[in-house]
Amino acid sequence: MVALLEYTLEAGLIFYLLIAFYNSVYYSLCYNKWNRIFLLLTVFLSYGLPLLKIKHHVHGFKTEDVLIVDVTKDNGVDLITFKTERTIGTLWSEFLDSQFFENLVLIIFAVYVAGVAVKLFTFLRGLYKTLRLKLNPVTAVLEDGTKVYKTNLNTVAFSFFSNIFVGKKAESLDEKDLKIIFAHEKQHIKGRHSVDTLIFGLYSVLQWYNPAVKRASRHSRFICENIADSSVGGDVSDYSRLILRLGASNTDKEMLKPRKKRLNSSIAQRIIHLFNRDSIEVKKTRFLLSLPVLAFLVATYIVLAGIFTREREGWDVPVDGRFRISCDFFENYTYLDDELYVLSHRQIDLQVATHSKILAPMSGKLNYVSDNEIMMMNDSITVFIGGILVKDDLSDVRVGDVIGKPNQEGHPVFIKTCKNGKIVNPKSVFKL
Repeated sequence: MVALLEYTLEAGLIFYLLIAFYNSVYYSLCYNKWNRIFLLLTVFLSYGLPLLKIKHHVHGFKTEDVLIVDVTKDNGVDLITFKTERTIGTLWSEFLDSQFFENLVLIIFAVYVAGVAVKLFTFLRGLYKTLRLKLNPVTAVLEDGTKVYKTNLNTVAFSFFSNIFVGKKAESLDEKDLKIIFAHEKQHIKGRHSVDTLIFGLYSVLQWYNPAVKRASRHSRFICENIADSSVGGDVSDYSRLILRLGASNTDKEMLKPRKKRLNSSIAQRIIHLFNRDSIEVKKTRFLLSLPVLAFLVATYIVLAGIFTREREGWDVPVDGRFRISCDFFENYTYLDDELYVLSHRQIDLQVATHSKILAPMSGKLNYVSDNEIMMMNDSITVFIGGILVKDDLSDVRVGDVIGKPNQEGHPVFIKTCKNGKIVNPKSVFKL
């Protein structure tokens, strides 16, 4: 659960930075068709780049310094009190292992899932309403077979895949204007711009909390409009006047906005693009010149993010489910005062959730099996896993096979490891 949240948040941050790069470099400057490809790629790059990190592998391990603070006798039994050094690292580890953090993650995950559910319902509801518009009467069939449906929506026209839907605002248009509008919508159909709408709609479900998704969706619609505008043909001046006339119903709302926002409105930007005299070669060159910068930033992320993502080498912890270390490995700590004490705990005890499963960390034959303990050997490494209810009739196993479950009496699951006949810290073998 924690890993999923980290992955989702990291994907959202990458997407935010990619859209910020787009706003700074590509917006209103480059080749629209390539801008469209870039925006679509950001969706997949945001979830793909976290998986491409060159991770920093940790070969060794550090044993915390243990300090014995008191040794007393209680009814003939020695009670030894000791503590480990308190550092920022140990405090952070304790916080991550705390019940408070687990509850916090559960709450955040529940909020995220609830947001996804609400957003998915809204998306599917909108998609359903759009598909139901095909039940409306067909008012025209264009020469290429495209059907035009009449709706009661307060809009001029829009397309969805291979169909065109006209609204109330189209009733006042003459045949010449309708012909231009249909030519524009046919360019959307030809370019399959509805795919962009679906991709960003689904992405907004997963990243509903990310403000960059809404901005990217607007960029996507704006680019698709520019592509359709530039492909319609005919007199540019007449077409721009038609765009202005169709946007006249929103004039009052536009005039209420600050002057800067009015100048940057979608209609104004579309007309600016229509009259842009830059050649396709110039636009492509602007785009291509920025790619080395983008490639450098991506490579930097892959390397630096990997350095900060430490990954311990070794076998996976043989537990499928929630667990925490209840007692760590330490050995040969002494206390001198009249008597000599040698203090050792040469295993790691795990507090494991009762519904978890105990898995085989490696493949091979079991050297020893009892009701509550198994022993496995791999080259010079011997592994003991105990405090479990061992599965019946267990013989040869493969990595990940279920070998038992936690003891229902609440005893900790323990792991011992030996290398060349000498007891070693399980952290040198397992990813703990």
